[in-house]
Amino acid sequence: MNNQQEMAPKNNHNANSTLAIAGHLAGLGVLIAQSYLAPLIVFLLILFNKEASHKTLIELKRAFNFHLSQFLIQCAIIALIIPSSFLVLPLFIFLPLAFAHVIFWVISCGLAAYKLSNQQPYRYYLTVQFMNPNA
Repeated sequence: MNNQQEMAPKNNHNANSTLAIAGHLAGLGVLIAQSYLAPLIVFLLILFNKEASHKTLIELKRAFNFHLSQFLIQCAIIALIIPSSFLVLPLFIFLPLAFAHVIFWVISCGLAAYKLSNQQPYRYYLTVQFMNPNA
């Protein structure tokens, strides 16, 4: 029985770590089809998880901020591509920018998941704080 009591905090820690990693990787699952769902999924994970640790909630809020920021950046890039599709030169500028942004998005999510799996916090680049992680 003593052994089961020792295992319970470790299992809770693993569940919190898995939840935080899932929050960071949520954007990759819907990156191509419906990228606006990632912030919503992460926000719902924050809202309905009553047993999550403070550290997990901080990481989920960081993931929310990142995915929403990247979605808005991608929308701005697409808004620049559509009118410039009739002009050849701006298309050569904005289309590679869109691909570079997607590559940045994928690498950032993977790096955040790797850092969290090693119990290290990760702060994203190019992120607007819509939700304060420390609050």
